[in-house]
Amino acid sequence: MNQSGSEYIADDSWLRIGRIDNAIDNLHMMVYFLKTFSDVKKWKWAIIALHQTLYSFFIIALLSCGQKVAKGKHLISIIEAAKLLGDPKNLSVWDDAKPLKMVSEQASAFVALVRMLRNNFEHFNTDHWSIEIIMVEDIFRKMIPVIRFIALESNTVSFTEEQEFTIKGLVSQLETLISMPNGSISV
Repeated sequence: MNQSGSEYIADDSWLRIGRIDNAIDNLHMMVYFLKTFSDVKKWKWAIIALHQTLYSFFIIALLSCGQKVAKGKHLISIIEAAKLLGDPKNLSVWDDAKPLKMVSEQASAFVALVRMLRNNFEHFNTDHWSIEIIMVEDIFRKMIPVIRFIALESNTVSFTEEQEFTIKGLVSQLETLISMPNGSISV
């Protein structure tokens, strides 16, 4: 695998995918689930893709800032990654890097995404579960600006022109799909 994380090669025997292409693929899957599924079950998969997108971009940003992202054999948690990205000291490798600062509504949505939605879908251990769709849509409205910020505005990740174009297009599609204006996270 290429060190930059940007290599993507598929042939009959191997699938090779780098970190950046993995993050972009997660973004693609969010768009796919929201566009193509006609029933409410799409939200389960979109939530998992949203979590994976955030997590993968957080890890890429931390790595590009020279931060350690593993504890022993395991990656740090998504919540630990977000905290590290919020501290300017952890971004000091780049002069123009901006820390992640979620407003309180975004922070609450982030915690709900991780602790309630994603973890329960991933480790489903109940017989039945009901989730209000309006709450899920609200979480998406609050998290998509976080994706936009960390991937495109924080100055912590370098992309090829093609990757940046793809990310911008996918984020725009997500903003349209969930009827939110183009905007950025407050910093």
